Amino acid sequence: MTAQIKAKIPEDVKQVMNTLISNGYEAYVVGGAVRDCIMRNTPHDWDIATNAQPGHTRLLFDRTIDTGLKHGTVVAMVNGEGYEITTYRIDGDYSDGRHPDSVEFASHIEDDLSRRDFTINAMAMDIDGNIVDPFGGIEDIEKKVIRCVGDPNKRFAEDALRMLRAVRFEAKFGFTLADNIRVSIANNACNLCNVSYERIEDELTKMLLTNGLRKGFMDAYKCGITKVVLPEFDAIMDVYLKGPGGSSESIGEHSLSVAEKVEANIVCRWAALLHDMGFALSSSTGDRSVLHAAKSAGMAESVLHRLKFSNKDISDITDIIRHHEDRNMEMADVRFFVASRDHELLGNYVNLIRSDTVTHSKSLSMSDMKAVIDPCRKLMHDIYLCMRDGTAITKHDLAIDGRQLMEVGLEGKEIGEFNELAYRACLANPEYNSRQILTAMAEAFLKEKRALTEATRTGDEPVCIDDGDER
Repeated sequence: MTAQIKAKIPEDVKQVMNTLISNGYEAYVVGGAVRDCIMRNTPHDWDIATNAQPGHTRLLFDRTIDTGLKHGTVVAMVNGEGYEITTYRIDGDYSDGRHPDSVEFASHIEDDLSRRDFTINAMAMDIDGNIVDPFGGIEDIEKKVIRCVGDPNKRFAEDALRMLRAVRFEAKFGFTLADNIRVSIANNACNLCNVSYERIEDELTKMLLTNGLRKGFMDAYKCGITKVVLPEFDAIMDVYLKGPGGSSESIGEHSLSVAEKVEANIVCRWAALLHDMGFALSSSTGDRSVLHAAKSAGMAESVLHRLKFSNKDISDITDIIRHHEDRNMEMADVRFFVASRDHELLGNYVNLIRSDTVTHSKSLSMSDMKAVIDPCRKLMHDIYLCMRDGTAITKHDLAIDGRQLMEVGLEGKEIGEFNELAYRACLANPEYNSRQILTAMAEAFLKEKRALTEATRTGDEPVCIDDGDER
């Protein structure tokens, strides 16, 4: 099948294609860029396929990078950007479940397209916008269906990750899996255990960041994918809240509802997905309590380590989960909470508790809803107020500096000790953060230090000053 579309191919991509064409070779844009052009989305990568052998391709450009000569790929550098150029090829067997054991270079673009995963990714476009579509990708886009090129069992045997990619594309585009793909995934999902956790994390995260994350995760669950790559999610799909406010949604479905509402960033979405995992450790029916937040944070940490997340992301996600039920903090506690976290993390924290509260309250009576929502509103108000009321969020925000402390008489380590004392006092009582009060505190601190020194010499009991910490 052939068609023509009006696609704005970037000038640098045209330059690469023209270089190949002017030297007697074919050149097509392939893969996701063609699909995106047909769907009127903005392509992120412009990959090019050609009948030129890799060695010939390298000679046509001033600068190239050899990234995959064994598989026919050369990167041509144009105006500081790299563009992958791959020779038409037919792949051999995939004994490792990811890479072909051998590659045979081909002469026709249709041969190259026949090795690709899904019909919507198995199209090519020439420099004039003419589409080569031997497997009905355009029709499948119109029908909004994800269908494999050829036998799904063969495609998934070549690379098991394609099963997860299928539900990710379904979530991203709002498409539906073809029936034979569903059957094949159910029969082959166990092979995902052979895929690296880094690749699994990448696909799960991309799916979490889509607007269709619920559809993707629910189909991943129904087809047996999450049972292999995220069994903790399957565990909470069988857990329901009990008692007042008990929900007809499982904890897993509730987590997806929260994830749909939070901001589409990695920390928020993963915190939302994992925030109630602790219910799986309790019983077949869950009670809402602060205890489950700690359990959930522990489980989340284990999941995120397994999926090879960065230490920073693990710390941020688990911190949000651990405190997502802390809705009744006193103002002094809020100040300490705010002081030890950056504004981005605080924003993500507020984002989660707001979305969790709104989602949970849908199953409550009006009076119970008020009892849940009011503490959440107060906490968010207190956090924002604390961020704006002059609270000494860091020691640098104190209204007295080292030079001024030296004028009082403090020396060396005494300055650091006093700063810590003053910092905690100002967190608990923001009104203390004035030069006059801190100077008086420094003088009292110095007096105590000197008294301690004298007491040590004479054996007397020193008198301690109050640091203002109310907690």
